[in-house]
Amino acid sequence: MLCNYARNPIFVEQIFFPESHIFRWKKSEGSNSVLQSNNDPCIVLIQPGLYGTFSQITFKFSPSSLDRVGHSLYVISNVTGNETETMITKRTLDKPQLTPNTYVYLLPSNINAFVSIGSGDKVCVSPSTSDMVYISAVDNTLTAVRFKS
Repeated sequence: MLCNYARNPIFVEQIFFPESHIFRWKKSEGSNSVLQSNNDPCIVLIQPGLYGTFSQITFKFSPSSLDRVGHSLYVISNVTGNETETMITKRTLDKPQLTPNTYVYLLPSNINAFVSIGSGDKVCVSPSTSDMVYISAVDNTLTAVRFKS
């Protein structure tokens, strides 16, 4: 049996609160099957099913930055009132070799994964260190596409 894509993929943009280094996602226009999660770096998916999730976080390296960064994708399920967090995958990046006159180097970290979601489950994408994230609505994305069977 072939799977058909849902009519409207869900695109969300990031919000960053620099004073507290909190990284959150906000709902884009036209995404009626996703809710913004206000307390964590997650989105809440209303419709259950198999989702293809695609995320990108762009990190900003300088000569004095950390040697390794990354980001992770995990799901928080709420079954019988108990939240369960399941790590789906994570990706790490090593600091690129920078020349002495390199001021800033941008490097994206990408994760693509398929996850089975129950109604009201959260899909979360979080950087390992938010102070090295390059703040941009274009360079940091989370997309979820529901497959119909």
